[in-house]
Amino acid sequence: MKKKPWFLIFSFFFILGCGYKLLGHGSSVPPDVHSISIPTFTNTSQEPGIERTFTQVVREEFINDGRLAVVENQKADWNLKGEIKEYYLKPVSFDSRDNVTAYWIEMTLFIELTDVKKKKTIFKQQFHPHWDYRVTSAVSLSNIKRMEGIGNAARDFGKTLTSLIIEGF
Repeated sequence: MKKKPWFLIFSFFFILGCGYKLLGHGSSVPPDVHSISIPTFTNTSQEPGIERTFTQVVREEFINDGRLAVVENQKADWNLKGEIKEYYLKPVSFDSRDNVTAYWIEMTLFIELTDVKKKKTIFKQQFHPHWDYRVTSAVSLSNIKRMEGIGNAARDFGKTLTSLIIEGF
């Protein structure tokens, strides 16, 4: 049986690959950049302590990604600074007695990524992470739900930021 030329062409391209890359494996990071420092974000909002949550989550996302080592400022190729500028709770759902049953957490963060060696800003961008959470009649449980909402917003933000920096999306 004689093989058709299209079969050979298809086989050739199949062996060489088609140039597609799996999500999470490509990188727009220059080849000479291997590390990033992520100092604790500053917090000028009215909500104390959320800078620690956001900083920790962003560091974890970069560590889990593994394409840039998270190191101290003095050893880094890039430096990622963050500032939490605003934090709001907006009621979005009410019961029949006009009691709030759900809140929308909204924040404004400013991010600046710089190349340490070249002393050059790579990008500056403002982000607006958000999350909603339900409240209960128990104040302590509602506060736990609020903190979980902040954590969830931080995780979404961390994933978005890591993807933006590493993959250039």
